Amino acid sequence: MRAFELYEFSPAALGIYQSQDGRSGANIDDVRIPRLTLRHLNKLKHIRNRRQIEHDRKIAELPKIYGDDDLGGDRAEAENERLEHELEMAKLDLERDKLKIENEIDEAELDDKKRQKINSMAMRAVERQKKK
Repeated sequence: MRAFELYEFSPAALGIYQSQDGRSGANIDDVRIPRLTLRHLNKLKHIRNRRQIEHDRKIAELPKIYGDDDLGGDRAEAENERLEHELEMAKLDLERDKLKIENEIDEAELDDKKRQKINSMAMRAVERQKKK
């Protein structure tokens, strides 16, 4: 039962529309309600897909946020692998630095030997000129 039926008001006086046959809704020719076109349906599909992607992303983050114990072993293995990789990279960096320093030492020794050789050649040249 409707409120206007209790107080003997007519629906038209209250601004309530009632169809004669009891049906409500829009006809196909009614322009007040927008029609769903393929463009609208495509937009709705894209919105649904984006929401699903966002939902999947949030679900993937939950173990990180709340620390799921079931995934602890996998996470520990991954952390160990990462640390081992960092250790190997540090060893390679140290080896490279060591080789670089050894090369610099060798170059310095060669430069020193060259200087000594040049000095000895110069001394011999000076001695030869003195003899002449």
